[in-house]
Amino acid sequence: MIRLSKRLAQAAIILFAATGTAQALEGTAPAGPIGGTDLNQALLPQPGLYPFLVGGGVDLSRYRLGGGDDVRGDGHVGFGAVGALFVYPQTLFGGQLASSFGAGKQRVCYSAGPAPESCSEGAMDIYTDLLLWSKFSPSKAFADQPRDRAFPIPYGTAFMLGLGVTWPTGEYSSSDPVNVGSNFFTISPTMAVTHTAPSIFGAGPGRATQVSARLFYNHYTENGDTDYNTGNTVSLDFSASEIVGPWQFGVAGTGWTQIADDKIDGNSNGLRGSAMNLGLIAQYSFTVANRPAFIKAKYLWMVEGEYIPQSEGLTVSMGFKF
Repeated sequence: MIRLSKRLAQAAIILFAATGTAQALEGTAPAGPIGGTDLNQALLPQPGLYPFLVGGGVDLSRYRLGGGDDVRGDGHVGFGAVGALFVYPQTLFGGQLASSFGAGKQRVCYSAGPAPESCSEGAMDIYTDLLLWSKFSPSKAFADQPRDRAFPIPYGTAFMLGLGVTWPTGEYSSSDPVNVGSNFFTISPTMAVTHTAPSIFGAGPGRATQVSARLFYNHYTENGDTDYNTGNTVSLDFSASEIVGPWQFGVAGTGWTQIADDKIDGNSNGLRGSAMNLGLIAQYSFTVANRPAFIKAKYLWMVEGEYIPQSEGLTVSMGFKF
């Protein structure tokens, strides 16, 4: 539903190869809701306002270069954010409509090769889902479950389309090697699908298996302070989980790759970043004053990557209906 930005080092990091030649690569990363998306990605809740909180920390280590090479590195990221999802009472072509907003504060420190550690702290880039459209097609199992169930299981298939924008509101200085903000806009058309069926481990009351994925196409505008244009990326958030009563738990991941070279002053530098992170996720649903709420924790490890720091970290989020 909500997610934290995947940017771990959101600005230029100077790399020193074995030859001592410096390569400049701005902090490439896919955009998206702060906290990342994972469970129930194509589903929207009932109409209303859903505030959320999200935060966590990430450890950074060696900087992965192309071809399996790397440079010694060390750093960390800490973040906290607030936001909200608003689901409109109106429908369109049988689907629900929604918009989201997320803003936060981040501190990132990193050193690569012989370079000293650099830090940046301040406001993050704001992310908004300008509009989401979700259509849910329930299965027979959805209608057959008890009507008085506190947390009905969304048996069936949901499909979602949307358009997101990352706004360059974060802390940024072109003279700093590490920045919290990006200093450019990111336009992100997106589509998602979520399928929930009776548990593959044996059907039973309050049990289900879910697979969910959300695809983003990220287009970056030019950084006017550096004349640097990041190559577009394609990213995919995914999860496979089990629902048991109020609990939902399983594996989650995110992968992204650049599909075009970065350009400086209109000239390609031949560098393309990519990453794959996998991990575990668990969510607990409950009620507060008879209003639905949840708390969720996710831990991801980077298993593959190029032109990005090695990372692993925890994200914790919670939300409720206002």
